[in-house]
Parts: sequence; C-alpha cells; structure tokens
Amino acid sequence: MELIAQLSCLHADDVLQWSQTSLLDGQLVFQRRDKTVTLAYDGGRIVEASSDDPNALFGRHLFSQGLVGEEDLAAAEASAGRRRFGAALVELGVLTRTQVRAALAEHTLNLACSVVFWSDGIVSAQSVKLRPIAEIEPDPLDPFFAVMEAARRQDELDRLRTFLPHDNVELDFADLAERDRLQPAARRLLEVFAAGDTVGRLYDKVGGSKFHFLKAVEELVTEAALRTVAVGAPPPEPASRPASLLDVLVDQDLERRLRA
Repeated sequence: MELIAQLSCLHADDVLQWSQTSLLDGQLVFQRRDKTVTLAYDGGRIVEASSDDPNALFGRHLFSQGLVGEEDLAAAEASAGRRRFGAALVELGVLTRTQVRAALAEHTLNLACSVVFWSDGIVSAQSVKLRPIAEIEPDPLDPFFAVMEAARRQDELDRLRTFLPHDNVELDFADLAERDRLQPAARRLLEVFAAGDTVGRLYDKVGGSKFHFLKAVEELVTEAALRTVAVGAPPPEPASRPASLLDVLVDQDLERRLRA
C-alpha cells in the first residue's frame, strides 16, 4: 500500500499507528525543507531509521551520549569502506556488538519519536521488500511504542522548558566536586562546554537527540556542574517553507522511471 499526505492534515502519530498494520514491508519518508527522516519496515516493525540532518547522524548520537570520542569517529570513518559505521567501530574494538545494537535501537527510537513532533511537512509510504540493511541490526521497534514514548517525551520537554524556556539561555560553570557520578552524556557536555555557552551553542557542539541533550543539561544544573546565568531573548524561528507535495510526487515519479 502506498500513501502520500501532508502532515498538517494527517498527524505523524496517526501515520505511525497506521503503518503497524498497513505497511508490513517498505519505508515511511517524512520530509520537510530542512530535513528528511526515513523509517524502514520489516514485518510491520521499524528496523532502521536514518536522516539527512547532520545532528541526527548515528555518529553524532554516539558522540553525544559519551560512547565514542572524536578520534574514534574519525578512525571508523576512515576504515569503514563499504561496511556500516557500527560494524567498523566493533572491528576497531571501540564498541562491542551489544553496545552497537543498543545504540542503534536508541537512535532508531529517537528518530521515530522526533517526527511525531512535526506539525508540517510531507509523509510518503511505499510497500517494497527491502534488502538486508545492516551487519548489526537492532531489535525491531514497535511503531505504537514509538508513539507512546513520543507522548512521554513531550510531557518531559514541557517540564524541561519551564527552566530552560528556549535555546538562548546562557550557562556557566558551577562547583561540582564529584563529576564521576554524572551520566556519560552529561560528562560529554561538560567536556565540550565553554563559559558563556548558551543552550543552543552547546547543542551545536554535540548534536544528537535534543530530548536527551536537554535531559543532560538538566542533570548538570541539578548536580551543580553548570548554572544558568542569563535568559536572553528567544531565538528567531528559522525561516523555511513547508515541503511541497508536488515536489515529492515529481521525485517519486523520477525514481520509478529510473527503476524501470
């Protein structure tokens, strides 16, 4: 079954719930002018997620969560060849297969949850049997679980934004005596933080899931590693046009012609 719709008319969470029973094998593509998220399905479950957003790449997820360093990423990129990134990290001895599987599962969940928050854009679905896509595959993700998790995260984000109302909140070092008790993601933020960084500037240094990033900032403030010193004006909303339904249709027609 194929589908194409505007997210202003058909909510992303409804699409994910529909996909569980109606898109057994194939992919869902969520598109906006600034980014695309693709969810690959096998047997009604999500088996892989990818995005062209630089902050949402798998390597950025690993770095932001404190699982690998910049040197590890560079070494894996140089040695990957035709292998997937996670497999290269395992071969280099940076991570175990179990760690890569867990990280892939979390990365897939992060991307699936992220599209639930989209209020505009285009979603298209295509039922095709996909080839094996990874040497190390995560456990399949139930689309309904992703919808429920996205709702939970939205509640958490609403709470987090009561003391971090936007990304133009300036931070500074505080006096934390026991940094070892911090979670890896919080320690990574502390490693790259520079006095005077705003929340937005700090996020640009690590990328990854914005939800997990804000949770790590909260941990740093709660544990007195960082403190808020000023709340600036809200940053302007990025100027962007919603994705064009016509553009998507033209792209799909071109893809069909190339496959013919």
